[in-house]
Amino acid sequence: MQKLKLALLILITILSNKAFCKDFNVKEYGAIGNGKTNDRVAIQTAIDNAVVYSMSHNNERTVVYFPNGKYCLKDIPTEFTHPVLKNKINNPYNSLLNIYSNLELVGNRHSILIAGEKLNRDLPCQSFNIIYAVQSINNFFIHRLTFDLNGSENMLTDEKCLQKTKNAAFCLTRGRKIKIDSITIRNSIGRQCISIGNVAKDNIRLVKNVVISNCVIENIGDCFQHEVKQNDHSSIYVMADSVEIFNNNLLCGGAPSTFSTAIECHLSNSNVFHNSINNYNIAFNVVALAFDQENVKYYENEIRNCNKGFLIWTNNEYKMKHIEIINNKANLFAYENYGFIYQVDKTNGSIDEISITNNEVTNSSNVNANSYPAIFFTGVSKLNISRNTFINYAKGIVYVKFLRSNEGEITNNVVKLNPNNFICSETDFNSKVIIRNENSVSLYNNCTY
Repeated sequence: MQKLKLALLILITILSNKAFCKDFNVKEYGAIGNGKTNDRVAIQTAIDNAVVYSMSHNNERTVVYFPNGKYCLKDIPTEFTHPVLKNKINNPYNSLLNIYSNLELVGNRHSILIAGEKLNRDLPCQSFNIIYAVQSINNFFIHRLTFDLNGSENMLTDEKCLQKTKNAAFCLTRGRKIKIDSITIRNSIGRQCISIGNVAKDNIRLVKNVVISNCVIENIGDCFQHEVKQNDHSSIYVMADSVEIFNNNLLCGGAPSTFSTAIECHLSNSNVFHNSINNYNIAFNVVALAFDQENVKYYENEIRNCNKGFLIWTNNEYKMKHIEIINNKANLFAYENYGFIYQVDKTNGSIDEISITNNEVTNSSNVNANSYPAIFFTGVSKLNISRNTFINYAKGIVYVKFLRSNEGEITNNVVKLNPNNFICSETDFNSKVIIRNENSVSLYNNCTY
């Protein structure tokens, strides 16, 4: 019911906005959409004309419309010209298309933007973005488009270059009121598929009010060509405040990844929920290394066939506070390393107030093979672990190196063990909970078969 309400809300928003928007059909500006012709200039012309109209009509939102077709983008411009101001705009990140404020890019079910061949190979270790906002933008919406990054034709043979390749379908470093809905991204070997935000020296959020919903990401990262060792990929990478990421389906590929991350979150005042994540190495990177991460809720996500659930990175310079991980369901290969929640040992920051409740976590490897506990923290205060179910964890449930207050509470959890294991009581459960410097409250936990 909740998903239906969200879908209806999005549809109503789209229809209500559509009624007040002027359309600019890319085919009316020369785009062919036959999968062969280079349509980049025609599409940029449609975008530029939409901007001219918008700016001459009190910044009215305009729609750039893509009828069904396969639109090839075969060249990377060295610069863009602002359609109204006429000044030259450098293209530092090799964007194929540049976008502006008060725009909607809208397609149909089979509206595909495909990157041309060998776009990575003209310059050493070159990257490209299909869509990028060179300048700060506000009030931008993209809906019902497919992005094919054409990885088979943009694969770099030099592995050193591959580690630096930051190809993305959509990239934005500054802006407000950004909506990305019902898009598909496939065949990307780059570092990100959707990349939003940037690290600012003055620690001010450059992006705010973002929605990423109902998207499909598939066949990416090291899952695209599994023998290529790509050391860093986050399909959705967001540094922003006030973000909603929900109802996305992330499918790394046919074989489980050894490097790729589904969603990397540098967030505050945000919600990440109802996402389905399959075959990734890491489902969620939860990060406070460049910004504070406060008031973020991760709930009702489904994680399948991943090595790690939530990987937490912290730093003493920044705060991680008021984090909730609730009602998630995870099926993990716990023998690989880490577990459902793992605070990276080499980072020295702490977490204040984290609640881990009502999650179901399954170790899909042999029950005696999990070498890491389900939950591991290096430093945490006000820890609440309650009403979770842990399935097939033999060697540990919770391990905390440093509990910074005696307010930790581990209660009403259930462990479901392999029938070949010994009888498990609350005492046995507590033996799987190790906290080095403080005693936490650990009550009413039990084991079942």
